[in-house]
Amino acid sequence: GRDTPDTRRPLPHEELSQCPEAQVVLERLTRARLLTADEDGVHLAHEALITCWPRLRGWIEEDRERLRHHRTLTEAARLWREPGQCPGTLYRGAQLARAAEHFPQPADHPALAAPERAFLTASLEARETERLATARIDRRHRLLTRSLSAVLAVALLTPFAVWRAHGAALRRRTQEAARRVAEVANGLRSTDP
Repeated sequence: GRDTPDTRRPLPHEELSQCPEAQVVLERLTRARLLTADEDGVHLAHEALITCWPRLRGWIEEDRERLRHHRTLTEAARLWREPGQCPGTLYRGAQLARAAEHFPQPADHPALAAPERAFLTASLEARETERLATARIDRRHRLLTRSLSAVLAVALLTPFAVWRAHGAALRRRTQEAARRVAEVANGLRSTDP
């Protein structure tokens, strides 16, 4: 944790079962009495190893941020599995971005146990599904906006076109009436000047 002394944490067997190389290392460290194993999992033989074993201390310091995120991911995966893989408990946003940064390619990442892989993969799939849904909604909004713009343009241009057509018809009628008056006047010029 942050600003707390490092402590040992039991490692359940299910987290070790994913990596065959871990079994070899586990056996060697158990024979050297640095680790103890029981039915619950594997434990560090004593917490003093954390502070007194310089190489282990260096590994912890070097990988502290990823280890912290890994613990958080383990707990989130456990909570996700409890209610039947509730989608509301999946990582989103900044949490998912940090997890993806620390554990790229979760399906193949050797540090992740099967439940953690499933959780992170489900989170990434949910993000992709949400992204596709958002893109689909954006496309619909753009199409709707374009359609409404076209309808509005037609609605605004129609009265103008009708007004112009009415003006043109009025001019034609006026010109027709003027032509008839001119014809009548031409016919009367010879008989009634």
